[in-house]
Amino acid sequence: MTRIPFARLVCVSVICGALFAAPAPSSAQPAAGPAQPIPSQPTPSQPTPSQQGPGQGQGGPPAPETMSPGEFNRMFEAYALLQAQNQLKLTDDQYADFIVRLRGLQNARRRHQQSRQRLIQDLRRLTNPQNANTDESAIRTTLDALTREDATAQDEITKSLAQVDEILDLRQRARFRLLEEQLERWKLDLLSRVRRPGPNANRPRPPKS
Repeated sequence: MTRIPFARLVCVSVICGALFAAPAPSSAQPAAGPAQPIPSQPTPSQPTPSQQGPGQGQGGPPAPETMSPGEFNRMFEAYALLQAQNQLKLTDDQYADFIVRLRGLQNARRRHQQSRQRLIQDLRRLTNPQNANTDESAIRTTLDALTREDATAQDEITKSLAQVDEILDLRQRARFRLLEEQLERWKLDLLSRVRRPGPNANRPRPPKS
């Protein structure tokens, strides 16, 4: 039987505890009653495997329409970590450091994305055609802040990515770039699915290894 290294078990436990923690079910049990026969066919409230989407028995993240944007991003980042472990073939020595550095890269991207989105919303409000007066000073200040944010984001994300590369060999670096491209494309497909009618309309497939 294959033994999982203790360090890796600790890392996985920390991630699962932080990202997938859910309230424990009540220990109270209803009074025992007559045994009920097991139905041979699934009930309407129990989807069959063919009706389940990515993340529901197939190892992908849950559908974004069932959660808030923040929850979806956190779940997708956890899924990206699992995919990286599978596709990069990380060694035991690489694994713990990779988790920390990938988290740093993800946090940098999320932080700057949120900051940029706030500035874009400010510009939209300041340039609303329905405004009686245009505050050019505020617009100029916001544009300058957006320029600084873009420059800072580029610098910080580049440094965070370099830290990830430091612990990967050449082939793993190339595979990591391909994985990120695949995951970004799939994430956009998942989000666009929310805007399309029908729960299974053109459901995207998880990226292949």
